[in-house]
Amino acid sequence: MSSSSTGAVTPRGSAESSPNLFDQETTTPKDERRSVASRVTPATSAGSPASAGTSHPGQGFRSRRERRLKAQRADYPQTGHGHHEPDRQAVAVPPTVATTEEEQTPLGSDSAAQPVQSAAPAAPTGSPSTPFEEVVAPRSAASPEYEQPEPEYEYDDHDELDWDGVYDDEHFDDDEHFDHDEHGAPILVGASDYGRGYQTVAPVEGRVNRNLLLRRKAKRRRRNITLAVAVLGFATLMVAFVMIVQSLLGGDEVADYDTVAGDEVEFEIYPNEGLASIQNRLVDEEIIAGTEAFQEALEELDPEASYHAETLTMREQMPAADAVEVIFGDGEQVGYINVNAGFRLDETLDAIATGAQISQEELQELNENPQQFGVPDQAEDLEGFLAAGEYEPAVDASAEEIIQMMVDPTLERLEEVGVTDPDDQWDAVITASLITAEANNTISEERSRDERLEDYRIMAGAIENRLEPDQTETDGLLQIDAAVNYGIGLSGDLHFPEEERLNADNEYNTYVHTGLPPGPIAVPVSDTITAAADPADTDAFYWVTVNPITGETRFNDDLAGHEEDTEEFLEFCSENEGACGPGDVDAAEDEFD
Repeated sequence: MSSSSTGAVTPRGSAESSPNLFDQETTTPKDERRSVASRVTPATSAGSPASAGTSHPGQGFRSRRERRLKAQRADYPQTGHGHHEPDRQAVAVPPTVATTEEEQTPLGSDSAAQPVQSAAPAAPTGSPSTPFEEVVAPRSAASPEYEQPEPEYEYDDHDELDWDGVYDDEHFDDDEHFDHDEHGAPILVGASDYGRGYQTVAPVEGRVNRNLLLRRKAKRRRRNITLAVAVLGFATLMVAFVMIVQSLLGGDEVADYDTVAGDEVEFEIYPNEGLASIQNRLVDEEIIAGTEAFQEALEELDPEASYHAETLTMREQMPAADAVEVIFGDGEQVGYINVNAGFRLDETLDAIATGAQISQEELQELNENPQQFGVPDQAEDLEGFLAAGEYEPAVDASAEEIIQMMVDPTLERLEEVGVTDPDDQWDAVITASLITAEANNTISEERSRDERLEDYRIMAGAIENRLEPDQTETDGLLQIDAAVNYGIGLSGDLHFPEEERLNADNEYNTYVHTGLPPGPIAVPVSDTITAAADPADTDAFYWVTVNPITGETRFNDDLAGHEEDTEEFLEFCSENEGACGPGDVDAAEDEFD
């Protein structure tokens, strides 16, 4: 602990002791003048009686301050020589030049022989080291200037430090290092050399007021909270503003239509399309007002309800509940039957049983009496008359209704192309089934539907040419491998064994039996029925698809040209592994044998 002073100060006693705060006195300029006046006497010898026992003018009066100083000096311990010894060293007071008028003596006076006191007398041995006027008044020019040292820390920079980690109870104990005031601020209190009643109060060097840190921490916390509240409030205002603007701009928006209105429109549901896509397209096409109403209508739907790919007739403006009812068929599950072109009867009946949940026994019983569905009398079953396509019968639809639903497209197509006689219908369905099983039904960029239909018509004309009894190219034999395979139950992807080529027991063996086979061999395509009803006028007897990928088909009126095209087909199959069916390759190779 240290105190500031204007001069060099040596503490009383030991270095650790401090003066009594309230036992110190100071001298004023007035006291100094009185002290000088009392000591200035005519020059006498040190040993004269006058100097020892006579009082000089001015020495008979002593102020209360002088008497108090004398009393204080009496309290100090006496040395062996009879003089008072102060408990600390006296401080040398710098000499002063100026004197008062009372202290000046005119020339020629008796006192002129005495030395002139040009300097202020030394401070009494019992006075404090620092004069009072130097505490309260500006220092003289001879006094050294006291420079207050700059604080070691700039408090303004402490905000960036981690005060919680540096000045907490874990790192130091306040009571161990310094005292605190009544507000908890750390201070040092010590005696001052400035004068009686003065103390020094200073913060601990290198430390920061803890309350100040706590206040700053609380200030930062309040600042962060205020900032967060301001940001949250601004975000809330922005959301409210956006909602208000949307309500103003979309005030006329309808959440759902109340009644059905507008013209009828066709709405197609694509295969494997999800409900999210369906509802978005319904909104885009302005069939329903919004997706929320559609979702609410779905919640009221039977959980077991389903929908399928189909084309629906709807209205331009419909309540969402009505649109859901149309899509899901009044909430009832419906069947789904898919029949591909080229399916045989057993494959078609399996598709019906699976898609419509009807037993095979019931279907086979109906299949044995095909005439009840309007087919020609020659038909012994429904082979060839169940049209290809996708069907969605109602869940409560009977087997008879489902079969009739699938036969009607074939009968309607025959009537559309002008084939109304039952015998002609029978022959047209057989021819259409042969073309469907033999031809390539691919539609590609190189081969459009019209081009495919033209190929069907040329093939139908070639079949007519082969059926001519007096022609010598095939002698009335169709020589169609697909018919032979059907008779022995082989798939179209396989080629019948060579010993089956001349097997007369197979009624469908067109290498042995002339004319058309006894019945259709597969489900025909609508275009093959058209081709069978209107064959092309051609001289061709042979056909082969030289490129199964594009569906390119070549026709020839003699065997030599046909063999050349067959070689091209085999070459393509060898260069494009997997592009050709194994049955077609085997059949082509057998033609050369």
